[in-house]
Amino acid sequence: MQGVHFGQADPFITRYRLLYDDWRGYLIAGFSLVWLANLYMSAFGRLRLDFKHERVEIGAEQAVLDGKAKAQEPATPGTPGHQ
Repeated sequence: MQGVHFGQADPFITRYRLLYDDWRGYLIAGFSLVWLANLYMSAFGRLRLDFKHERVEIGAEQAVLDGKAKAQEPATPGTPGHQ
């Protein structure tokens, strides 16, 4: 006995209906599926870009702070910066 996959039962569970009952409904559904997938992928890409931008900003600020901390440290004897 073959079981019904969830993907096959999903339209019945969600009461999904096509806008048109003929081939035009399937055409519109196909284009809307691709449009929604592109929308989600664009949003996810923008979110990843924002995270990377924040990570780069934090790294640059940390490098500036590390540079200031090293400039304020007194040079120890035996190092090239000691006079």
